[in-house]
Amino acid sequence: VPVKSPLISVSGLFSIFSADEIDKFLYIVKISKHYTKYLDNPGEQFFGKAGEPIEDKRITKTKRNIKATLTAILQEMPFEKISVAEICRRGDISRITFYAHYEDKYALAEEIFSDHVQEAQDKYHMLQAENNPKNNGFIGYQNLLDAILSLYYDNYTFFSHTTSSENPYLFSSYFNRMNASVDDY
Repeated sequence: VPVKSPLISVSGLFSIFSADEIDKFLYIVKISKHYTKYLDNPGEQFFGKAGEPIEDKRITKTKRNIKATLTAILQEMPFEKISVAEICRRGDISRITFYAHYEDKYALAEEIFSDHVQEAQDKYHMLQAENNPKNNGFIGYQNLLDAILSLYYDNYTFFSHTTSSENPYLFSSYFNRMNASVDDY
């Protein structure tokens, strides 16, 4: 015999759960509905390069905002003094939104690094295709340096604050990431 669960009013929910818990639950329901469409439509193309799922434009826009906000705050204070609360306040997002995308500010920095490494790799491959069809080692090295320098100058606002004296964590983490990527080439 199925058991009927009692209906709970909205005011009853607020007496049981905090507003933050309800917001988080509603966000999870919203996200799960979004990803369900990928499962419900297996014949449709929802994948980008390398078979990775295409990210929702709203998520992309939110992440871009969070990254830009961190970059802007780095102009004023060192990474170690920046809090998630400050990123949320200045980015005009909730903490729930931040934590839906990143575990902490270090995960945010790591994703920025990954984006930069991907940007440099894309630039390198483009340069190789354009001016090094014979895969000459010297030209390849020149293309690698051009890709790295282009990345630096295109993202100067971020990189100008990743020095060893100003932001040791960002400097060492980024330096190690870039070295590992260059070693692959």
